This record gives sequence, structure tokens and C-alpha cells, in this order.
Amino acid sequence: MRGRQEAQPRSFFTIDVESRIRGDHPLPDVRKGVDVILLGMSDLLDQVDPNFG
Repeated sequence: MRGRQEAQPRSFFTIDVESRIRGDHPLPDVRKGVDVILLGMSDLLDQVDPNFG
């Protein structure tokens, strides 16, 4: 390229969502419960789509 080079602003940012949740927020406990439920359903979900996951 010719001429003056100008830096382009970043279009995408990566953040750690877990670090944005307060320690006393109930969401982490909800997530743990959902993970346990999904683990129990794993065989059933594999039957629906064995390539998912």
C-alpha cells in the first residue's frame, strides 16, 4: 500500500465471562446444576446426534 497507514480499530474482543459474574451471584450454582442434569442425559443426547459435542 502507498500512503499513510492508519491502524484499524479492533472489531472483536475476547472476554472471560466467568470473571464478570460476582462471587455471590446464583448463576454459577445454576450452571453446576444444569451440568449435572446434562451429564445424566448424555447417553440420550448421543442417540439424537452422536456427532454433537
